[in-house]
Amino acid sequence: MIRLLVMALGWALPGLFIAWAVVRLTGSEPTLAAPLLAFTPYAALGALALTLLALLRRRWLSVLVIGATTAALGLPVLPRAMADLRPTRPVTNAVLLRIMTVNLGGGRADPAGLVALVTRHQADVLTVAEVMPDSRATLGRAGLEKVLPFVAEATKAGTTGTAIYSRYPIRNAGVHGNTGPWLAQAYGLVTVPHTAGVRVESVHPAPPRPGNFAGWRRDLASQPAAATDGPPQILAGDFNATLDHQALRRILGLGWSDAADVVGQGLHGTWGPYAGKPIPPVAIDHVLVSRRVAVRDVQMFRLRGTDHRTVLATLLIPPA
Repeated sequence: MIRLLVMALGWALPGLFIAWAVVRLTGSEPTLAAPLLAFTPYAALGALALTLLALLRRRWLSVLVIGATTAALGLPVLPRAMADLRPTRPVTNAVLLRIMTVNLGGGRADPAGLVALVTRHQADVLTVAEVMPDSRATLGRAGLEKVLPFVAEATKAGTTGTAIYSRYPIRNAGVHGNTGPWLAQAYGLVTVPHTAGVRVESVHPAPPRPGNFAGWRRDLASQPAAATDGPPQILAGDFNATLDHQALRRILGLGWSDAADVVGQGLHGTWGPYAGKPIPPVAIDHVLVSRRVAVRDVQMFRLRGTDHRTVLATLLIPPA
């Protein structure tokens, strides 16, 4: 009986990784598999371990099959750990912009800790998700608006929303509607000196939960394309998706670059563990930039009260 169980496990694990690779490569994303795809880097490591085990045991057919599966899972993942080597046009007289993004965890994040991060790292713009109706007052008492005095917010009584805090005035502010309680994304033109301004949107689509997969896909599909002219653009926030989700890769295909991916920080988990559960961290918080924006650096920081890391991207904006 034990031998049969061992044999069944020996077939089940390779089968799981093979199915995972097929879903990841085809971008089909069946409803129940969508949340699991966030853990593709860990699946690649698991498949690699099986390949090494098969190699030690000289199971050559298994080495071939599981090795190919490991390559299918790992090759799309590995470049995220390496800085982008593609040649980019140098930005002459570029203007430095530090943008920070964080999910407040339903308003439970430590406001004083957030203000300390903003101050210590001299953030010029902060986008926040899961803003509660009283979050602005709470953050204000902690001194956030003394550092970043200009605000564009999208909130509604009893639900979570988003906001943008800025060192510079915000013009043409508006709201991009979403599904369910993650109902609104604030956006506006941040008037960064010596530039044509930077359009910033605080992103937070619905999460891929049972009963809400259609809303998750719809929210991600509604994200704007990067304009080829006009002011540079930034989408920053909790996308509830990793680069292993076809829905996010489609957004990148609309003219965006993932800042962390560009500088080799794309595998750095930004969410998890969740509610004390042993869930390994995954990268669902992103700063996406339009093509004319160069990325100098990306860093992640812990913030008490939220299970999301704070992401800081140092960018170079072309001058006006």
